[in-house]
Amino acid sequence: MFKINSKIQHKKIWFDSMVGMTIGFFATLIIGTIIGLFGKIPGAEFMISIKKVLSYSVGIGIGVGVGVKCGLNPLQIFAVGFAAMIASISMLVPHYNGGTEKIMTSGAKIGFFTDGHLRLGIPGDVFGAWLVSVLLVYLFKIFEFKTYFDIFLVPIIGIFIGILSAFSIIFLTTGVVSVAELGVDKLAKSSRTLEVLLAPIIGLIMGLALSLPTSSAAIAIMIRLHGAPASAAMAATAAQMISFGVLTWMANKKVGKTIAVGFGTSMLHMKNYMRSPRVLIIPTICSMVAAMCATGLTLEFPVGKIGVPTSGMGTSALYGPIFTLFENGWSNYLAWLHIIVMQLAIPTILTIALWYLFRRFNWITKEELQLEYV
Repeated sequence: MFKINSKIQHKKIWFDSMVGMTIGFFATLIIGTIIGLFGKIPGAEFMISIKKVLSYSVGIGIGVGVGVKCGLNPLQIFAVGFAAMIASISMLVPHYNGGTEKIMTSGAKIGFFTDGHLRLGIPGDVFGAWLVSVLLVYLFKIFEFKTYFDIFLVPIIGIFIGILSAFSIIFLTTGVVSVAELGVDKLAKSSRTLEVLLAPIIGLIMGLALSLPTSSAAIAIMIRLHGAPASAAMAATAAQMISFGVLTWMANKKVGKTIAVGFGTSMLHMKNYMRSPRVLIIPTICSMVAAMCATGLTLEFPVGKIGVPTSGMGTSALYGPIFTLFENGWSNYLAWLHIIVMQLAIPTILTIALWYLFRRFNWITKEELQLEYV
């Protein structure tokens, strides 16, 4: 049986694919990074090995997440996972060389990660894995077929698309990411004045990316956020979550719901801000202010002292504060100042003040922030 389906819901595919990408990303790389933190404890070094395996598996995690969320059948889901995995671990130029501060374009060749990359725990191409997954979802949605050989044919299609993407799509995505890496590196080494001026933009982008069906952590890892931009991103994402947590308390007066949002995920409010976008205004203001204040500190986030730079996690599972201390040292008073003031105090105080201001002018209501199933 074979037929071509012309009725494709494009918005649903793209929306669901972003949610699926976030789920797969968190289930592999982010969970792995959190586990890796405990590997610093004497006697628990084996957790670092677990973290490396999960980091290496980010491609298949994204593929499976996208496939499941987009409603594919089991064989198709695994095919998408295979394709995303193959594409994510392919190695191509251009790539950004931090040592020379240049985008390298010479000596282009196709290759794939080796056991050396696995030992280092280097994650694959998140952006490329997502795009390849969307491509295969479209392929399976448009061309519907069923044969006696599906158990062989469908996985082979996935593997073929993955290899084909390694020669094409990944070349483009690595180019885009390399340009972004170059920009971040230049900003990290720029003057403090420029960093402070651009910090609100970083706060705006990372704060919204945290709450929308995208992944601020994926963005931070893809473009290797470090230095002052990473400090701004960490403050912004933490402020976004704490602000939503405070708003949850003001509207619901439930400790469980407040903790679930403030230290779990602000995406629990997605239905609310999709219905009423102004719900995002207060947390976004907090993100921008916290980001700008954070760059005022002479606190630098190195490039992945604990493995990969994940300054887009916010306060999810307390990762933001713990990451800040691991990257900058537990005895560094600036790290504690960053956590107490930028990540916690500023968004809390600012959210309470803006809540009463917005309520006075009827710009926000308690009904817009109700959580029913938490």
